Amino acid sequence: KEKEEEEKEEEEIRILTAMWSEAFVDSGSRLEGGRSSSDNAAAAAALGGSSHPSSFKLGLPPSFASPPTSVPFPSHVNVTAMNRAAAEDAGSMDEMIRDPDGVREEEAAAAWQARDELTSAYRRLTATILTQLERIAACDAKHGERFRAENYTYFAEALRPLVRHVPALEPLLLQAEAREEESMTRYVRAQLDYKGLLRLVTWVDDVRALLKVVTPEELPLQSGCAVADLKSILKATVDDMDRRLSAMLARVRKHLGTSRLTMTAWQRIQTEFLDRYATLEEIVAKCYPTVELHPSFNVLRNIMFQVSSVSST
Repeated sequence: KEKEEEEKEEEEIRILTAMWSEAFVDSGSRLEGGRSSSDNAAAAAALGGSSHPSSFKLGLPPSFASPPTSVPFPSHVNVTAMNRAAAEDAGSMDEMIRDPDGVREEEAAAAWQARDELTSAYRRLTATILTQLERIAACDAKHGERFRAENYTYFAEALRPLVRHVPALEPLLLQAEAREEESMTRYVRAQLDYKGLLRLVTWVDDVRALLKVVTPEELPLQSGCAVADLKSILKATVDDMDRRLSAMLARVRKHLGTSRLTMTAWQRIQTEFLDRYATLEEIVAKCYPTVELHPSFNVLRNIMFQVSSVSST
């Protein structure tokens, strides 16, 4: 509100200054035009000042500085041209004084048009960047998901503060965040598969879905769910767990460096695997009472903590 009042006051100053300039030139033209003192007196009176033929004062509010009390015009000044320019300015000024609301509406319309053009340019640029990111990632089958996860994350971070000023970009931000989530999920699964842990994750997901239609006693009788199948999966995945996790974390660091995204990906990997391992512990206790799970969930969680601590130091 204070800013609006200041702008209003500055606008009043600009209008009064322009009016004063018009009167200044018009008075000089009359004085130089050789009119009678009575004409000069009338002109000065119209300006709210003195009737002296060679000077006048403009009646401005006390808070504004008064203009010079004398109006000298050198002989080489083209008073006629000055008067013509002042008349043109006076016409536009008169229009502003007669219809200030109309002038403000025109200015507001021009501002909205410029805002719409800027928003459209932002949207085109953002959409182009998203398209190019996907096109580049599609050309690299080996590192495409890493490229997507990394660049969609950075792009969303750069776009997020801009949305506060350009709300029309919010759908594109949501699109970038959705792609970031999808690519991160695929990247995490690719890292789990790198050291053979994805096999256990997939098996647990399948068994969890299967238990919705069969009883725990019937589960070992299903294809791929026998005791021998479970032991084979455990041997292929949980042996040398500390070495597997260290190698996986080193690979993530190699891909993403030491940025915040590295820790985000590593936390996602730990969460994904620990969640499945906790479910596996429940499944073994309920459906495979003769099988002993090594390591236990708590031991595995401590191993992950130690790997993360050693790597950070």
